[in-house]
Amino acid sequence: VFVYAYGAGGMGFVTGMSDRVGEVLAERAGELKKRGRAEEAIVAYREALDADFDDERIHFWTLRRFGELLLDEGRDGEAIEILNQCVEEDAEDLKTASLLCKAYQRSEKYVELLGAAQRWFALSEARDSEPLVRASAKYTVGLASERLGRPDEALNAYIEGAAIDPKSANAYNAAVLLDGSGDLAGAIEVLEAHLLVATGDRASRASKMLQRIKKRLDKAKAIGAER
Repeated sequence: VFVYAYGAGGMGFVTGMSDRVGEVLAERAGELKKRGRAEEAIVAYREALDADFDDERIHFWTLRRFGELLLDEGRDGEAIEILNQCVEEDAEDLKTASLLCKAYQRSEKYVELLGAAQRWFALSEARDSEPLVRASAKYTVGLASERLGRPDEALNAYIEGAAIDPKSANAYNAAVLLDGSGDLAGAIEVLEAHLLVATGDRASRASKMLQRIKKRLDKAKAIGAER
C-alpha cells in the first residue's frame, strides 16, 4: 500500500503505513511548529486530523497540541472548538482543562469559564495535583465568579485557593474583595498570612496594600474614639 506523507524535504512516499497516515502527518505538523512555521503547522494539523490514526491516544495528543497551537497564535475561538473535541475524547485530561480555561478567559466567555474552571479544579483534586495547579484552578473559579457578579462565590474560591497555596494570587484577590466589603480586619489577616510566604512582586504589592488598609483602619479607630 502506498500513501503520501510529508517528510522533511516535502512530499514523499511512505509504504505499508496506510493505518498510520495520521501519525505521520502529525509528526510533520509538530516539526513545522518547532521551526516556528505556525501557519503551515496549522494546515498540517488539520490534514493529520482528517486522516486515519492507528493509535487513538496519538490522535488525542495531536488534537490537544493543535488546540494549544491555536491558542498560542491567538485564534481562541478555533482553539475552543478543538479543545472541546479533546474533552469529548478524554474528559479527564488535566492539561486540556487548563488550556480550555485559558481560551475561555481570553475570549471573555465567563459562564463557560466558570464551568471549565470547576471541572479543572475537580480533576486536579482527584489527581492530587501539586498545590500550584489546584490553587490556579481555584483562582480561575474566583475570577469567573467575580466577572459574573458573584462576589461571595468569588471570595470563597479565592480563600480556598489561598489555603491550598498561600503564595498564590488568590490571597491578594481575596483581600481586595474583603476590603471592598468593609471587612478590613479580614483583609489584613489574609494579607499577613500571604506575606509570610510571598516573594517578589506579589510580596511588594501585598505589602503596599496591607499598609494602606492598616492606615485606614487606624484612622477609623481614631475617629471612633473621638466620638
